[in-house]
Amino acid sequence: MREQEKENLGDAWEGGNHQFVFHSGTGKPYYFTTPTSKWSKFAKKLDLKYIRLHNLRHIMVNPLIEEGAKNECNTEKNWACKFKSSFRYI
Repeated sequence: MREQEKENLGDAWEGGNHQFVFHSGTGKPYYFTTPTSKWSKFAKKLDLKYIRLHNLRHIMVNPLIEEGAKNECNTEKNWACKFKSSFRYI
């Protein structure tokens, strides 16, 4: 997907070879507090139980495990943690 974004933007791409999770749409990374701040405001606006943005990556793994996804699939989609550590959040 990132490659497609880079290709579509051509010279307007500002991310170089980086693959930032949170960026401006042109590859330029957000200031480090922006994602957490935006998430917090979004959760409050919708009256959602607040969950740290960091923890959402772990929560995402649960449906994959419940559906019987292979270990490789889980770690590939949840690149920031090891599969074994995912079981702590079930």
